[in-house]
Amino acid sequence: MSSTHRGFLVYTALVVAIGTVNAAVWIAVTGEYRPPVWATCLAAVLSLLIADQLERAWARRHTRRARVARVRAHRRAGR
Repeated sequence: MSSTHRGFLVYTALVVAIGTVNAAVWIAVTGEYRPPVWATCLAAVLSLLIADQLERAWARRHTRRARVARVRAHRRAGR
């Protein structure tokens, strides 16, 4: 699986999870199943922004971990 494909899957999973939590909170707070349009738009934008930041943090961590592993392997090889 390519890193681009993996990143897309992570981002999509984050958006779905955050959207589900938003819907659950809305239903718990208001008791209504269908929120008004403004609330749906706001939740969608916030979900995308939060998912984007989380996916970027995951990618930075993953990249850093891979770089550290390469450096350690290089040092163990005695190069």
